[in-house]
Amino acid sequence: MKKLFDNQKGISLLLTLFILAAVLTAGLVIYDLVIRQGRISQEIGFSEVAFYAGEAGIEKVLYEINKNKIENRESIENWDNRLLPNSKGKWSVEEIKENTETPFDPHFLNVGRIIDGHNPLEIRLKNTESFQLNLDLRVVNYPNELNFNWEGDSSIIIYSWLKIGGGEEVEIKDTPFKLSIDPDKYYKIRINNFSSGDIVYTLTPNGELPIGALIIVSGFHKDSLRRIEADNPRWQIY
Repeated sequence: MKKLFDNQKGISLLLTLFILAAVLTAGLVIYDLVIRQGRISQEIGFSEVAFYAGEAGIEKVLYEINKNKIENRESIENWDNRLLPNSKGKWSVEEIKENTETPFDPHFLNVGRIIDGHNPLEIRLKNTESFQLNLDLRVVNYPNELNFNWEGDSSIIIYSWLKIGGGEEVEIKDTPFKLSIDPDKYYKIRINNFSSGDIVYTLTPNGELPIGALIIVSGFHKDSLRRIEADNPRWQIY
């Protein structure tokens, strides 16, 4: 009888140890999951701060380019480790590139190609549609000449003004027309289709023609890095 009682005590002790081991293992697993989840949540938070820092950098660069007409591209690219206000996130400008590719838009022919003397910019406008191209970025290099050709009832309005001093001039031109681009001026080119049908307009530069700028900014916080790209197009269809 005593032997049977001792065996039952041994089995109970063994079961107790197994149960304690199982509870301890479950506790360790839960603890590991909680720690991992906490780290993931923290990393997500760091990534969000890095993203918003990059977005703030993009907005700052766009403002300097479009509003303040900053000229020195290298000075923008040297903006490094700029602190995001009210946050520990930072951003830096990685690169500012000229966008010389034909846009992926149904109004354009030969999309995706570099716009130059061999691959002119070709735009198809329906009647009453207009196309506007601004040559007003100091951070890109424009060609010296831009030739215009089309067939149909249409006209081009050229607005130009000095980069320093202003003084807007307006000219209305017919096809064919060659615009000599003065490096000391800004230009706004407006093409209006007054015909009853579609017209294809061909703009042929004597070099690569930037129609915008691509801005690349990195935002970072702790170990998180977010790379933000933004296109700054200087054309529009009306």
